Amino acid sequence: SDHLAVNDVFLDYREVGGEVFSVSGIRADDGITTDWNLDGVAQPQSYGVPVSAQTKPGILYYYITASDGSTMSSSPEDTSNPHELKILDMNPPSITHYALSVLEAGGTFELKAVVTDDAILSGVLINLMEVGGSSFTSYSMSITGEPDEYGHTISPQNYVGKLYYNITAVDTSGNSALSPYSGHFEVDVVDTKPPDIYHNPVNSAHILMPINITAQCTDAVGVGPVILNYSDVNGSFAEIAMTGWGNNWSAVIPGQNITGLVNYSIRAEDITGNSANSPQTSHNTILITDAATPILDHIPPKLVSVNTGIEIMVNGSDDAGITGMTLGYREVGSGQYNFTPLNNSLGNAKDGSWNATIPPQSQLGIVYYFINATDRKSTRLNSSHIPLSRMPSSA
Repeated sequence: SDHLAVNDVFLDYREVGGEVFSVSGIRADDGITTDWNLDGVAQPQSYGVPVSAQTKPGILYYYITASDGSTMSSSPEDTSNPHELKILDMNPPSITHYALSVLEAGGTFELKAVVTDDAILSGVLINLMEVGGSSFTSYSMSITGEPDEYGHTISPQNYVGKLYYNITAVDTSGNSALSPYSGHFEVDVVDTKPPDIYHNPVNSAHILMPINITAQCTDAVGVGPVILNYSDVNGSFAEIAMTGWGNNWSAVIPGQNITGLVNYSIRAEDITGNSANSPQTSHNTILITDAATPILDHIPPKLVSVNTGIEIMVNGSDDAGITGMTLGYREVGSGQYNFTPLNNSLGNAKDGSWNATIPPQSQLGIVYYFINATDRKSTRLNSSHIPLSRMPSSA
């Protein structure tokens, strides 16, 4: 008020955390009453000066100056010591979150929440009790890049069961909010996925040699039994429990005594009963081969007499076993070969002595012969010739 007239009234204020005062002119309500405020509406008295909303708590400083055209006064009189208006933050943060209810074991999942506050947030936490745990652990949620959105990635769970969590937000005034409002969210951690089997199939193996089958099997909750199923070259089926160390599993198919095909597959189960097969359908096939030819040890006769049977002896060995030997011979003066089998006279098919007799020759000359040994897959040929002599008449 002024005994003559008030020309101008100004509000000088410094916002919370600000460094510079701003100036706003104040209008009279209607030119009749003696109170002034910024809204220009007649009131019995002023009840506040509108200032932009403050975004954080603290102290807002202000003073008012008035002029009648010739003199100026202020409130307070000492403008270097302005009025103080304490800005309070009484509202807690707001949390919007869509709760997770089911989580696959072994997988990760990013929990997200939109958190807002009318002041400044000091932190957003997720409080988490993993499957099998006995207490909650707090983790800071990070800004995702979306407006007001915070996230945290749950690490893979290696067990099935219950996971519990809640979200806490705190602002710089100490106001806090909890989601859910009380207690915690409950998540079912389930295992619906079978184990993964990594296996490099065996395509061939040598006869009689053991066949080592290996595989890597992994699963989120742990691999249970791993079984090797196979049928041998005779068509007989068998099942072997594979031995595991870490993620590695192995079993041995016994060596096969004949050539042919061995079929096999691997089945892995996890501890919750999910199972997988490798291959997923049908089976892997191993070709059993015999690349080694029989070994023949034979010392040819140097000289025999006419009218005497010619004994042919040979030692034969083979890893699979010799199935037969044939003696081919061409008599003296003949251009045609005759054939007769050799008999296994000592030992066995894998290592033994074989013999046959070329009939007596009635004339001098050369007998040509060869020995043909056969196993189940391959053939070995030895050949030689024998000069004949006439026996002394006194013999």
